[in-house]
Amino acid sequence: MADAAPRRRRGVVVIVTVLVLALVAVGLVIGDGYARATAQQQVAASLQNDLGLEKPPTVELGGTPFLAALAQQTFPTARVKAEGVPLALQGKTITADLVEASLKTVHGNFQGTELRADEVAATVVLGWPALVSLAGVPIEYVPDGRIGISYSTSVFGQDVTARVTGRLVLDAAAQTLKIQDPSIRVVGIDLPAEVSKTLIDKLVTPIPMGLPAGLKATSIAIDAEHATLSAAGTNVDLFALR
Repeated sequence: MADAAPRRRRGVVVIVTVLVLALVAVGLVIGDGYARATAQQQVAASLQNDLGLEKPPTVELGGTPFLAALAQQTFPTARVKAEGVPLALQGKTITADLVEASLKTVHGNFQGTELRADEVAATVVLGWPALVSLAGVPIEYVPDGRIGISYSTSVFGQDVTARVTGRLVLDAAAQTLKIQDPSIRVVGIDLPAEVSKTLIDKLVTPIPMGLPAGLKATSIAIDAEHATLSAAGTNVDLFALR
């Protein structure tokens, strides 16, 4: 019985130690979660202000523990989702209905001039008005996934409106949009095949994408409401995208 009290004291010490460690761990989790939420809110507010968005975007920053990632200014993942985003392409400003971006290994000085992502994958959803602005010609969706473009031109000395239909596809190597399998119709004029081809070659020119440095378009899909463009890049300067 003589050593019962020391054993009890040692037991109390172990229990107290475990309890303290558990409380510290809980505190770190709460602190880590609070730091992540605060940082995400600050990034969202900054993006809203810089881009002139009507509402803040959704921002998710990865890294566990987050405080360590924050201290190192390196985040293994980041995701951003924003609506009504102004984009500068080909010297024109258009508004994307939706932009979603997934980034890997974001690093640099958030308060400085250097912020990069090792990998970026983005999806940009454009309404038809934005696509018309980008193309610089009247363009509309027609059935079976094709588009129609109307051009004002001259045929046999007559001023006419020529309508070209075809499939909008991405030339990934050239980073341009082009019309595949085009056909042409001119109201009131029957065009010989060779004239049709010459006119198509004259009117239908590729549309340069003009994406920011480091990003390349990878695919495009269209429906009656939107055109959805996918893009990707490596070692992307994120400040250059703002």
